[in-house]
Amino acid sequence: MKVSEYRQNMRDKVAKAAREIDADTQSALDTAGDRAEVGNLIAIINDNGASALKKGAAIDALNTISNFSPLLRARMPEIVNALRGHMDSGEQDLRERALGTLTAMKDEVAQERLVAEIVADKPEAEKLLPTAKSIAMLGRDEKSLPLAVLRQVISNPPDDACLIEALRHLPSEPEAFGALRAVMENDDAPLEARAMIPEMACEMDAPAFVSAARDLLKSKGAEHELAPFLAKGVAGANSAEAAEEVRAAKAEISALAEAAPEAFKSAAAALLANEDPPSDP
Repeated sequence: MKVSEYRQNMRDKVAKAAREIDADTQSALDTAGDRAEVGNLIAIINDNGASALKKGAAIDALNTISNFSPLLRARMPEIVNALRGHMDSGEQDLRERALGTLTAMKDEVAQERLVAEIVADKPEAEKLLPTAKSIAMLGRDEKSLPLAVLRQVISNPPDDACLIEALRHLPSEPEAFGALRAVMENDDAPLEARAMIPEMACEMDAPAFVSAARDLLKSKGAEHELAPFLAKGVAGANSAEAAEEVRAAKAEISALAEAAPEAFKSAAAALLANEDPPSDP
């Protein structure tokens, strides 16, 4: 194939894709402005005889037009009530779509229900949604995720996904530091979770974090899988309150770096690069 033919084929493909996108956009706009079509979508969600698949498609369609349909906004209370009716649906996909849409709307009824499910003393398989998904949905409105609930999950996570999701949404408040330190020091916790903590913990309480990092480096050494992340965390401790702890940590990290694995040396470099050069005797 000649270069000119190849370029023409590529232009044709791009033009076709653009037409399809335009067609989809126009279809959504047509639906958004059609009072009967909007009413039909709401009716499907409320229809006891409609399949879960059809109801899910209707919810998706309403979500697609939600940002630019004044007709939809006018009927929002009706839509919210329809969606709430599916929070306990026996069809997981429909239940998840309904709860996901409601939490995106910051609906307090759905938020309270998911918080109750997170802390409920029952197996994950019996919950409305897996705990990790509930936390992710509630995370759209951080005010709906109480610190006490997140600390409970972090202290006793049903699985690794729950722990990681709870850490992602933990607010930067000093009272959360203890929960973070416990995970950071737990070698049985996944590294993906522990590696998130140094930067977070440093932001919450820099002096306490640097002290904890020093203790960990002393006990576990530079070869430990978390050591590079601890060094990076210390490098980010810029508060005046942590200055003395940071100076002591720098000295220890410098000594460890001499015979450390490359990952630790690389992480320590950013910290040690800011050291003043030694003065001549």
